[in-house]
Amino acid sequence: MELFSAYGLRFSSSFSFADPQPGGVGDEIVLRRGPIGPCPMRLSHSGNLYGRSRSGIQLRRPGVAAFEVRGGREIVVDPEPAGDDGLLRLLILGPVLALLLEERGRLVLHASAVDLGGGAAAFLGSAGAGKSTAALALHLRGRPAVADDVTVVDAGGDAVLVYPGIPHFKCWPESAGGLGLDARSLPRLHPLVEKRTLAAHGSFAGAPLDLRCIYLLEEGREPAIEPLAPQGALVELLRHSFFARWEVPENSRRRFRLCAALAGRIPVRILRRPLSFAVMDRWMEMVEADFAKSS
Repeated sequence: MELFSAYGLRFSSSFSFADPQPGGVGDEIVLRRGPIGPCPMRLSHSGNLYGRSRSGIQLRRPGVAAFEVRGGREIVVDPEPAGDDGLLRLLILGPVLALLLEERGRLVLHASAVDLGGGAAAFLGSAGAGKSTAALALHLRGRPAVADDVTVVDAGGDAVLVYPGIPHFKCWPESAGGLGLDARSLPRLHPLVEKRTLAAHGSFAGAPLDLRCIYLLEEGREPAIEPLAPQGALVELLRHSFFARWEVPENSRRRFRLCAALAGRIPVRILRRPLSFAVMDRWMEMVEADFAKSS
């Protein structure tokens, strides 16, 4: 079994991964192969199937594998004989880990986060809005990475914490080029996908951080940062939670409570900016200055 850590948990895994941190402290999660029985399933917007069985909650990707999270402490994987191992591992490090964390009572946001000194900032937005690009741009300015695409928040204590995830960024070749990177030198996320991956091991958060501010990315003619009232923040947090469209009643109720608590404690601001790399340094500086005032 291979040990690695992510999101404040320690995984004992029968699968090997290139990106996660070596095993550390935290509750141990077992990630293993095993048979998974059928259960009633629904189709998600991403093409995965999901449903709750007697032993846990399942996610299935036809042609690849079935996954079942049991008790928030175990992930069972049942690969299909001709399944794609690369895609299987991407699913484990993405939606499957996110599902485990939601089952453990965490709020999982479809967001990216960086350490801006004195705490973390998270970036929300619709698909293609530039969440990963914003976080990567700040990372290239010397800011440690915290999480990309899957950001996990714990608002149950005195502070609102965000947990370090998988130490890499995902970006399209156009984004890499716009940030001054050579996309041809970056490995593909998957042989059949144009998206690239960039390791962040050299500058990666090693412990949970206080979440200080959340920025909602929207297009605008000029860079601007605007406050969002708690009611609007709640709507956006719900909309950008990782499993927003999954109709699992008990999870939906808990997700609403977590989003409401977060909206009441952490400022959510609209970050308007042109979709142009020519002005990126300008709005990065605006974010850094705005965050410094929030800390």
